[in-house]
Amino acid sequence: MKGLAYSRARMRDFEGATRAYHAVLALYPDDRDSKIELARLLAAKGEYDPAIKLYRDLLAWDPNDLDTLETLASVYVRSHKLSEAVAAYKELLGRRPSEMSYQLQMARLQVMFKNYRAARQNLLPLLATDPENREARLLLAQVDLKQGHYRSSSRQFHMLLRQDPQNADAAFGEAQIAYYQDHLARAETLASALVKDHPENFDTMLLLAAIERARHHEREAGELLDRARMMSPRDTELESLRAKVTEESGVSITPAASYAREVGRQAEPGTPELRSEDLRAFSFGTTLQAATLPRTTSYFSLTSLPVSSPFGAIQGATAPAQFLYRQNTQATSFLSVKGGAGLARFGPGTRQLLPGQVAPVSSAGV
Repeated sequence: MKGLAYSRARMRDFEGATRAYHAVLALYPDDRDSKIELARLLAAKGEYDPAIKLYRDLLAWDPNDLDTLETLASVYVRSHKLSEAVAAYKELLGRRPSEMSYQLQMARLQVMFKNYRAARQNLLPLLATDPENREARLLLAQVDLKQGHYRSSSRQFHMLLRQDPQNADAAFGEAQIAYYQDHLARAETLASALVKDHPENFDTMLLLAAIERARHHEREAGELLDRARMMSPRDTELESLRAKVTEESGVSITPAASYAREVGRQAEPGTPELRSEDLRAFSFGTTLQAATLPRTTSYFSLTSLPVSSPFGAIQGATAPAQFLYRQNTQATSFLSVKGGAGLARFGPGTRQLLPGQVAPVSSAGV
């Protein structure tokens, strides 16, 4: 029966092999080899919970079986039971403190928990013992990158690329650093080469789209996002970036209108010329927003504010209007420069005879 199960597994008939091992264990529930093979098959099919139960049964029978504990720890990682994985690797490191693979996996788990300082503390002695360990060096570079230590991260990526010029992960890290440091031309060169060599890589495609968006190349960014969506249709980061590109690529028009009325107090008896004021203000206008220059958002605003007072001393008040241009330029990733200029028209600018004045007075102009 065990031979039949083994043969079916070799022929990749995993369902048949699983049924055969279940039949063996139904007759011989303590058969250790069958439990191990069945657990391996279940984990390979993604049925993690029954696989984990079998591995735990095996460890309950022999707690010193470190090979089974190591396999269980890896299944915890694959099933995203990260807390259990950390506990398992801690136990493994307690038994074999010099085992580098355990140290490296523990550092990976610490990165998943965003415990970057602990991950770095585990990686540094590992690299001191084994400077050629590329996986550990790559993980250290990524940890430094996530913490914003760009110089240290770039140094690690450079060392990896000297060892292996075709290392796509190191080249991707270099492109990320250039993007975060606002060296967009270099970032685009690096990311474009990666997309050309690895057109199926979703992360590289998304990074290049973000770089093109930062350079105000909205059409190119949109095309890259369309290609990335075919790889991962429901990625939230992709949809967020697409919404930003769509918003920035077009022209936005925002109209506005308002009305206000203010009635003053009643005039004092004996002063008929000082009638109560009834001030009415209307406002209407529009703002046009567009990405007219690289890394710049421009705004053109036109507003009119007619004011009238059919009663009181300021009858026939003027209707001020204004035109304003303003822009916001992202000079660097840390510096945004804003500025603007405009004109406001208040009236004719000539001398006018206003109520209550004995002679004409200067009026506001432009």
